[in-house]
Amino acid sequence: MSSLNVDKQMDQKFYNELNNSIEFFLKENQGKWTKDYRVNSSLRKKIPKVNEIVNVIEVTLDSYETWANFYNQMSFWFCGLSASKKKDHFFRLVTVYPSCIMFGKQITKLKVDFCFVDKSKTRFIYQIDVHFEKGTGV
Repeated sequence: MSSLNVDKQMDQKFYNELNNSIEFFLKENQGKWTKDYRVNSSLRKKIPKVNEIVNVIEVTLDSYETWANFYNQMSFWFCGLSASKKKDHFFRLVTVYPSCIMFGKQITKLKVDFCFVDKSKTRFIYQIDVHFEKGTGV
């Protein structure tokens, strides 16, 4: 599927489902987050418009399996953001390992960043740190 086809599928329903799924997952796993609403206002406009929402999130999961299951469910949205050619649309996943790995790999943290601009021209930025209590054993 080309990025043009992916971009055509990104309607307001796509963005709403993405937001709702992320918030449900975080509430289900006792995620902690802050929202920073950045407002674009001018002297000519009487009502300032929120045009950027930055979500900084930290969540600790029992195991990597919890994240893997969620990631698989969200693959349509995450892959769509990755493949999109739209401005301010991206998905980035960084895996953090301990500084000294002797035998095998243990993921200690994932950093997940993604961004999109919905149909109301609001830019949503997510910065998620995922920690694992029991390690990953991968």
